Amino acid sequence: MLIKDDNALRRYLPNAFATARGEAPFYNKVLPWLRTAERWLFSQFIGDDFADALIDMEDDEPLKMTTCSVVAHEALMRAVPSLRDIVDFMRKHDAQFPEFRSSRTYKLFEPPIFENKKNYHGYFF
Repeated sequence: MLIKDDNALRRYLPNAFATARGEAPFYNKVLPWLRTAERWLFSQFIGDDFADALIDMEDDEPLKMTTCSVVAHEALMRAVPSLRDIVDFMRKHDAQFPEFRSSRTYKLFEPPIFENKKNYHGYFF
């Protein structure tokens, strides 16, 4: 793997997500997408011959840093729709997740409510 731990991942996605105490590291959460993104990059652009050489390069090599950045961002891009699916599931089954209903995340996905209190008569342009 190009990106081997949480510290290396945060070098390329420094402000992506904070990890709360007792929670699994961000790296562990996105590891399946990191693997998929790395396979995608190697199969589409790099090839197996050069992939091994790239993995063995020092972490501060510009080519490796660029490649790791592409992998990290591709993995995050693939992971976000899955997070959306999880949030949608929790919203639809909110009785099973009472703590979620009172969270700030829940409020982010609430549909907007437009109210017209009709305090004034006539047209309003």
